[in-house]
Amino acid sequence: MAAAVMPSRAVAQDLPDLIAPNPLPLPPEITAFVKRLAGCNHWAGEEATDADRGAAIAQARFRLRCNTIEQDEARLRARFARSPGALEALDQAGSSEE
Repeated sequence: MAAAVMPSRAVAQDLPDLIAPNPLPLPPEITAFVKRLAGCNHWAGEEATDADRGAAIAQARFRLRCNTIEQDEARLRARFARSPGALEALDQAGSSEE
């Protein structure tokens, strides 16, 4: 039964390729922004099926400050302009609408 729970050797060997860790830790501001952006993207895709759901979506987007996400990204890009890892994280987050 334990064999069914454990991944096969081939799958376990492939995991490092899927996770590809960054050799340098990201600044906490970048990590927080990327998480915030993911939340904003999630809530932007939600449908307000009734007034309560619409209010919950609006509250979540307000709490995440989704209305300032583009300006905050620009500020972070300027602040970390000489940090390729930080800029790559922002690029991969896909927030720019260029």
